[in-house]
Amino acid sequence: MKKVGLLLLTIIFFSCGDLSSEPDWSKYSSSLKAIINSSNCDELQYHFNIAEANSDNQRARTGTGTANLMSYIDSKMQEKNCY
Repeated sequence: MKKVGLLLLTIIFFSCGDLSSEPDWSKYSSSLKAIINSSNCDELQYHFNIAEANSDNQRARTGTGTANLMSYIDSKMQEKNCY
């Protein structure tokens, strides 16, 4: 079920614009990129879910949601053959 959800989110994101850019890391904890890069599949899924749940709050706080962060996490999941 998670795979289907990720696939749908990926399709939605790609239909909304270019997601090839990395997140603006200045809008996140200074250690988040390193944490994501060293995470296993379960941890990546956890971070993806948190990013998705906090997108509206992030948009209200910074003016942008978490789509680029979620795309970055998804690319790491693909690299690690999580699905």
